[in-house]
Amino acid sequence: MDESEIKTILRELVNGRLTAQGKATDILDDNVSLVDIGVIDSFGFLELVAELEEKTGVFPDFEDADPDQFTSINGLAQVILETMKQA
Repeated sequence: MDESEIKTILRELVNGRLTAQGKATDILDDNVSLVDIGVIDSFGFLELVAELEEKTGVFPDFEDADPDQFTSINGLAQVILETMKQA
């Protein structure tokens, strides 16, 4: 699985959340903070990580990651890629 595939999965998950919240999906950008646009909060983050693990088979290793990475598609994709490299 490469970065493009991971980002596609993340976009699908986030777009689903936006749609469920009645928000436009065109506000999504790979660098936008998912917290700032109201897609996730702390509980929503855990749900997103669980869904991501289910789709990718990878549980992200957040131990060495910068917390700022947790809030955007680009950041989360990088955490997943780093976790895959360590496996």
